[in-house]
Amino acid sequence: MNKNKRLYIIYFIVAFVFKSAFFLYKIADYNHVNKEYTNIIGLEGGDTSSYISPIDNFIEHGNYFDDHRMPGYGFFYFIFRLFLTKTLALNSLLILQLIVDSISVVVLAKISEYFSKSKVVFFLTFLVYCISTFVSIFDVYLLSEALCTSFLIFSLYFLLKPAYNNNKNIDYFFSGLFLTGSVFMRPIVFPLFVLFLLYISLSMINKTVFYKFKIFLFFLLSFILIDGVWTYRNYIIYNKFYPLQKSVFYLQGNKSYSNAMVVFISSYGGSHVSWDPKADITFYKPYNLNIGNSKIEVPPPSYIYTSEFNYDSLLLLKNDIRIIDSIGINSKNTETLNQKTIERLNRYTNSIKSEKPFLYYVSSRFSVLKTFVFHSGTYNLFDKLSSELNFYEYIVKLGYSLLYCLIMFFGIIGGFYFIIFKSKNRELLVVCFTAFYLLLAYPFVFRMSEYRYLVTAYPFLLLTSVFFTFYISRSFYKLVKRNNTGKVF
Repeated sequence: MNKNKRLYIIYFIVAFVFKSAFFLYKIADYNHVNKEYTNIIGLEGGDTSSYISPIDNFIEHGNYFDDHRMPGYGFFYFIFRLFLTKTLALNSLLILQLIVDSISVVVLAKISEYFSKSKVVFFLTFLVYCISTFVSIFDVYLLSEALCTSFLIFSLYFLLKPAYNNNKNIDYFFSGLFLTGSVFMRPIVFPLFVLFLLYISLSMINKTVFYKFKIFLFFLLSFILIDGVWTYRNYIIYNKFYPLQKSVFYLQGNKSYSNAMVVFISSYGGSHVSWDPKADITFYKPYNLNIGNSKIEVPPPSYIYTSEFNYDSLLLLKNDIRIIDSIGINSKNTETLNQKTIERLNRYTNSIKSEKPFLYYVSSRFSVLKTFVFHSGTYNLFDKLSSELNFYEYIVKLGYSLLYCLIMFFGIIGGFYFIIFKSKNRELLVVCFTAFYLLLAYPFVFRMSEYRYLVTAYPFLLLTSVFFTFYISRSFYKLVKRNNTGKVF
């Protein structure tokens, strides 16, 4: 084993130790009582069952049935489940994503070294991503965020590797394979195939048609095979062409008012994140502070009203939702009221769309983007309010919030700078466009502002922030050096 490989192994061990320490801290005081998965070493989220239950159903009944979720994350649970009990398989999945995330720290740092040719930049990227909790906090959860993000880093690494090392066709295959894995965990990632193919085309502009076709085939092979099987499966079950997932929402949500309410709140740029006390949904479903009977309600903005509804209309809507929730959505007593609520929400949404098209099509998306990006970055670092933190916890939270703000600021500014002024560097551009696509996809396409969807963009914004910091520092150093030599600058 050569010196470089030994050094990378050491870096991996350091990253694993850091992330394991945070993993253990996060789960130390967690109470699994009243949770579905009571014997796991990590945590579960609201979506955990939608990843795991279809696999359990497939193992027990031979049928993978889910109207919303693709099987990318569940696949790894399935592999472990072939040899282990359910609890051991879930715990193995948590350990797997912890290991993979630790590897991704080294790989992300290696990408930065490709661009900078600097060990200092490598170490800076490694250090910042290693200690950052914005992604690694999801190592603790049975959710797809951490594993999907790591796969995206691997895919970009193998895509760019041929430009800096000897060109190997197998690198393009691995890039496509990891990107396919990411798509099967987060279908919104799919357009990156177009971006990556464009990069490959431009990087091989002088190659023969046959050579280009061969590389495209290497890159797309895994997606063609895997998604081909998945699409065929969907056609057999639904008798329709579904190459990715069947629906953005859980289809069972169509039976209640919940999906219609999400669409309505999104139509004016509001947040429908149920656990966020600052979200617009708290007006319709007040957020319980667990302090006596205290609740938070965020009133709707006055500019959303149309000829179809006003504040009083929304108060009536809120009361109907309270009645439905108190009785139960499946009760015959609420069936008519629930249907009328769905129709009312759809009517309100359509009125915004027709009467306030700029709000619906443009400004609502920027409102969601603002919510998506401008926050502390430490919303899930501690399981208590900021006012309940002790001095040391508050300092840690403040430090990580500052780190998040710096990465987002320099990452976005740097990305725009490189796109405008360094457009000849194809490798740098593909990093910038990857970061911006993952940053904008959720708020602009689906008007979703839940912070955890930002996780996939974070490491790439970290890259552009480090690149930009390195670039301006180097430029400033050259400027000072020229000035000291008496040259005009």
